[in-house]
Amino acid sequence: MDFHFTDIESLTVSLPEDIEKRKLAGDFEGAVRLCDLWLQRPVPEVMKKKLALEKDILKILPGEYPLTEEKVMEEVREKVPDFTQEEFEKLVDEGRIDFLFVNGREMYHEDCVATLFKVNADLIARADKAGELPETVKKDSAFENIREKMIADGKATVRFHMHSGLKINDSAFRPGHVTVHLPIPVLCPQVRGVRITDCSADKYTVAAVDAAQRTICFDEEMNDNHELFVEYEYVITADYNPVYEEAEKAEAGATAGMTSSEKINVLDEPYPVSGGARSFTAKQATGAENGTKMQYCDPDFAEPMKKSDLDAFYRNVYRADLSEQLPHICFTPYMKALAADITRGKHSVLAKARAIYDYVTENVEYSFVRTYFTIESLAEYAAIGRRGDCGIQALMFITLCRIAGIPARWQSGLDTNPYDTGSHDWAMFYAEPYGWIFADPSFGGGAHRDGHEEERRFYFGNLDPFRTPTTRIFQSEFDPPRKYLRLDPYDNQCGEIEYDDRGLIKGEFRSSRRVLKYEAID
Repeated sequence: MDFHFTDIESLTVSLPEDIEKRKLAGDFEGAVRLCDLWLQRPVPEVMKKKLALEKDILKILPGEYPLTEEKVMEEVREKVPDFTQEEFEKLVDEGRIDFLFVNGREMYHEDCVATLFKVNADLIARADKAGELPETVKKDSAFENIREKMIADGKATVRFHMHSGLKINDSAFRPGHVTVHLPIPVLCPQVRGVRITDCSADKYTVAAVDAAQRTICFDEEMNDNHELFVEYEYVITADYNPVYEEAEKAEAGATAGMTSSEKINVLDEPYPVSGGARSFTAKQATGAENGTKMQYCDPDFAEPMKKSDLDAFYRNVYRADLSEQLPHICFTPYMKALAADITRGKHSVLAKARAIYDYVTENVEYSFVRTYFTIESLAEYAAIGRRGDCGIQALMFITLCRIAGIPARWQSGLDTNPYDTGSHDWAMFYAEPYGWIFADPSFGGGAHRDGHEEERRFYFGNLDPFRTPTTRIFQSEFDPPRKYLRLDPYDNQCGEIEYDDRGLIKGEFRSSRRVLKYEAID
């Protein structure tokens, strides 16, 4: 059946019990077979959509768990030779080693060992980390220095020149037409001066500056397997707000009856988008007869925006900022009960938001997870299992905030610092008199794990400028849209690629993201 982006909402529907049993036992082929049988029955359309998506999930899942117990033990003992079987079993019981039944056998997540050496202090201390410290110290120092500058000067501004590319694995490559979407910076309060400096295509389409998930898209006839890439520059400014401490004052004011300043006008209109994608050739974008590169520059937002220009995007509050967004931002009974427990006795928006941030950062452990598409409810996954990566923690924060009546949004892209680049997600929430401000539960949780309380507090209300924001609305279609289901239909940090007959999946292509140039601006 044809796929439509809104079909994703059907993932909230429960599977028929016979399919669920086979799935839990790791009989994925049997579960797919039963999905096909159910699709032949007169079931509601929403169930048909659920079953069609479930077939894709069932095909992905076993590949996410390729490690046997013996292999996990071997990889851990390479770093910690005295690691014991008893320790392994204890970590499994504690939920720190993720497993799934595949054909009746316990198999372990491909990144479970990486998770252990990211969050388990005992194993980290026992591991031989020779050669890793110098680069880690440089990175940590860069973050510490930029935070200190923000606190001292009230803000910090940097310019990045970035490379982002995709390359099809040789085993999956075949000559033919491909459509590629690569993420580029999106309109948001902290970004300006977006300039595309180079790309692998002569013709391309650039999504509007305020797209939900902004991309550059190009179609290519590929006769040989080469990298598909874009390079761009942008300037990002991070403002500092001492919001964590201000929450106590706001709560004192609220309990004294001074709550009127927190009343907001909620608009029923959808999130505004000013215009559609625009197509260019190198010659059209530059006006140069020879089509030289420096192909595109955002014409309307090259300079710092006035606050009045941002009102339609980052001052207003929309009904969507307080609503469910199925399947992942879902006000389930458990999430509502948890939000009530966390915010009990709190009256102001800031105090409630801080209580939610404290709970997530102090109780949810960072963990690499399987592909988001294979998890039915991301926010509840973190809330119940008390583990998850940056995006799952951000969604948990957003969901709890919305349940508590606090407008909250998604923002994501890259963690882009001078020494490393990786995918990253964070959150925004609305509190007067600040308007829209940030929260990064993942970075805050990491600081808590390392015993850095000042750093944990910093990421409530603030972000460092080591970011490349490319997405402003979770679970949104590209412009121009894709034909097939995306590898990640919720977010976009690496890019997506499809042939005319199907989209490529995990393991069929790889991404590259790196900093070409970094410059601090006073």
